[in-house]
Amino acid sequence: DKPKKTIKKKPMSTKAKIRKGKTLERGLMNAEKDEKRIDKHHEKVTLKKRGKQMWE
Repeated sequence: DKPKKTIKKKPMSTKAKIRKGKTLERGLMNAEKDEKRIDKHHEKVTLKKRGKQMWE
């Protein structure tokens, strides 16, 4: 068995750091949007179910 080569990571350039920060921020924003979207959907579904129960 050959010894595994360790891949040395290059230190991140400032440009890359900025880019990474931006993508992380965007990810967090999208997560918040998704949560809001899910909440809205949940409200719709519960309202529909409630409506059905009222008619029965």
